[in-house]
Amino acid sequence: MNNIQNKISELFNSASRSINVSVSWFTDEVLLNQLIRRSKEINVQVLLSADELNLFKYEKIQELIDSGGKVRKIGSEKPIAGRFLHTKCLIIDDSKVYSGSYNFTPNANTNFELFNELSHTENASVITNFQSWWSNSSGFFTDVIDPKETVNKLISKFNEDLKSNYKIYGRIEDVDSFVKIDRIKHELSDRDTVVYEAVKERVVLPKIRETVSNVVQNTHSINKRGIIDNTNGGVVSKPHRFYGGSIFFNVPSCLSNSYALAYRQKHYIELSFDFLKCSLNINTLKIAGKIKPEYCDEYQFEILFESGNYPKVFIRRPEIIKSDFNHVYSDGSLCLFYPPDIKWKDTTLISEYIIPWVFEWIHYYEIWKMTGVWEGEEKKH
Repeated sequence: MNNIQNKISELFNSASRSINVSVSWFTDEVLLNQLIRRSKEINVQVLLSADELNLFKYEKIQELIDSGGKVRKIGSEKPIAGRFLHTKCLIIDDSKVYSGSYNFTPNANTNFELFNELSHTENASVITNFQSWWSNSSGFFTDVIDPKETVNKLISKFNEDLKSNYKIYGRIEDVDSFVKIDRIKHELSDRDTVVYEAVKERVVLPKIRETVSNVVQNTHSINKRGIIDNTNGGVVSKPHRFYGGSIFFNVPSCLSNSYALAYRQKHYIELSFDFLKCSLNINTLKIAGKIKPEYCDEYQFEILFESGNYPKVFIRRPEIIKSDFNHVYSDGSLCLFYPPDIKWKDTTLISEYIIPWVFEWIHYYEIWKMTGVWEGEEKKH
């Protein structure tokens, strides 16, 4: 995973007067949400290709326009037709220009991409071209009668292509199809990948929200195998607020009993969960686990506990996107709770508090990756 999305996000934040974007496809809701916020403060202009794929985010684009941003389109509807807007560039305050291969789509985050600042001598021509294209463009919704219907037609066309080109039967809207499509994703064209990612997001996002809501409201619990279900006997989540400020280190402790306290934590973890592996080295307890919640990526995590310190939780795989907004401390450990809210002691059970909170964090992180918004209850920092 590259870090270009975060780089662009920082550039959006750095703008003091204007943001101009020219890109073929813009379906990254994280960046769209940020432009919506910035458009209330400064001048924002977005120039897109006329490809109907951009209509997958028509509601967000309308919200951007309603917030004061300007969105227009230019050129042909298909790359193979010629006169297609293939440029990917960002202009900040009419002075700094960035360009490369990066389209503003979720899939671009996983590719080998470039997006770098151009030299001062190159800036003028890019800015001039943008202004020329802008003056010859039309409104984003020009000739669009029903964007929702257009999106549905694109989905139907993709379903037909799945059958004829990839021998995958079933609808992309069905969650079961995602596993099959992921296997041949590398064979998809750029346009088909945009469709796939956009539809997957529309289907998966509500499912993830529903699951984490069930955990927070205690209608579902974490069973011994590390699966979220609605049966009795699992571990339910405790109230808390995510945090991300300064790291808190020390807790009330009885250091003379460090080994016994770590052993006690190990005992209750093994009593509650089969999917976690515990190892005790002198006074330090290490807990390792791997989970793949439904509709989410697979996560490998590690918890380190030593008497006198808060438990530290690290996501070992996949690589976590670095951001000020996804509740990760500077050392890479997760900010699962605001310490003044929870009077943590060495005897507070990791199995009853930390483990369910890790499940919550993963679900909220998956949502954040798609929307740029942390939806879990939090203490701002």
